[in-house]
Amino acid sequence: MYFITSNSCQNSVSHRPVRPLRVALLLFGLLGLLAQPGHAQQFNPARLDSLLSSLTAHDKLTSGSMAITRGGQVMYAKAFGYQQVETKTAATAATRYRIGSATKMFTAVMIFQLIEEKKLALTTSLSRFFPRLPNAKTITVD
Repeated sequence: MYFITSNSCQNSVSHRPVRPLRVALLLFGLLGLLAQPGHAQQFNPARLDSLLSSLTAHDKLTSGSMAITRGGQVMYAKAFGYQQVETKTAATAATRYRIGSATKMFTAVMIFQLIEEKKLALTTSLSRFFPRLPNAKTITVD
């Protein structure tokens, strides 16, 4: 199983919002690189580097940090673009991004997939996952 995290979001200086479609297309493109028919377990970091470089060079991706892990081990980690455009300060793996509400839709879809798989219910309390968190028994998905 591959896990992808990307923080392609707002530019920290110009405050340009990221278009959710652009982020979604990027993620689908990355998944296409990872799940090729007949080579589902093959990962080509050079091909991913090429894609990210091309998107960045053509202003299709402003900045971000990405990590791909498998079995808890980092297989790929890269930062691209700038954390501050005016000063041309390069983004790093430690760069913090303001993502605003860009991830709410992805979270909602994943929650409802878990509900369909009967792994979660709207009435499931947070205490199931975080029993020591204050008031966790009173917090549910709905």
